[in-house]
Order: sequence, then C-alpha cells, then structure tokens
Amino acid sequence: SAMPMKCCLPKCTSNYKSGEKVTVYSFPKDKEDYSMWIRALPPNVKSPSKYMGICQKHWPTNAPMLKVKRFMRPMDPPSVFPNLPTGSLRLTEPKHSRDVQRRGILLNQRAQIADEMDSFNETDRIHSWSSFVEKSATLDFVANEWIVQRDESCVRFVLLWELRVECSISVMSDFSVIANRHNTPVSVSELSTARATAGVTT
Repeated sequence: SAMPMKCCLPKCTSNYKSGEKVTVYSFPKDKEDYSMWIRALPPNVKSPSKYMGICQKHWPTNAPMLKVKRFMRPMDPPSVFPNLPTGSLRLTEPKHSRDVQRRGILLNQRAQIADEMDSFNETDRIHSWSSFVEKSATLDFVANEWIVQRDESCVRFVLLWELRVECSISVMSDFSVIANRHNTPVSVSELSTARATAGVTT
C-alpha cells in the first residue's frame, strides 16, 4: 500500500508510526496558493518533500474548505501551530515597535476595507461578475499587504500577519460576501471593528 503522507511541521507526529492517523493535505499545485502556504509556515520549516503535506491539526476545526478536482482542502493557509517552540519565531525588532507598527496597519486597513466595501455596492462601477474579477486585483487596499486569490466562482482577499492568516474576505459570484477573522466567520462590519480593537488592545 502507498506510504501515508507525513506532516512537515516540526514535532507533529501525524501519520508517523507512533502518531495518530489524520488527514494530511498536500501543498497546492497553484504557485500563488503554494507560496501563501509556505509563507504561513514557521521559519524553521525547510522546503517540504513531495511526500510531505500539512495535517488537519494546523487549521481550526471550522476552517472553510475548497474542492480541487476530486479532493477537498482548506481554503486558507494553515494558522494553528500548537507545538511551535518559542525560539522558532522571527523576532527581528522589539515587541513595542512591532505592536505600534501592527496598530498602524490595522487601523489603515480598517479604513480602506470600509471604503472599498462601500464601492462594491455601486452598481454603476461593477456591471458583471467578470468585470469585478478583473477589477479585484487593482482595488486600493489590495496593494497594501493583501493577497488576492481568484477562481471561477470566488474572489478571496487574504491578509497575512506574522505567519498566520489575520483575516480573509471572500466575494462569491452572486456577490455575497463571507468574512473571516482568524478563520472565524464574522460580518464585514464586525471585521472592521474587531481589527481596530485588536490594534488597540494587543
């Protein structure tokens, strides 16, 4: 029988002989998605081999899923690293300056998200799903830290912060909007409020 795929995270024993058997997701074939997953991993994870993936333990239990061909995989990059040693985090500047920088980014993003979501409702600017998909990569806030993922039925805006998905906004082809903060579903207005609060209290 085929050798089960192993999890590439240090100290994670999923699918090793002595560890429990869980679902391990292979890395995305799409270069942009692959790059997002790699960037979300701790810096002590080296280039994974083709026999390695990331097990389900590294996503919240309610993480949104995406069907790729015949298989399901998480929509967003991994964000749960319970066995991560503290020494493996990149600490390149004092905590205070990181917090000040983060607060500035969060407040700026809050204003930009609100402005851009207002513009989504201006039907004279968005005539069809295809025109929205075309414009999605040129929205003002996208150029400032956000990553855009597009397929036939969804445009997803993802913000990564310090190796984890801070929040994501998915716009479906019927123009319904799904917002997540730390992989927890929220409304767009709650997302703006929560991000401002996080910047003040962190």
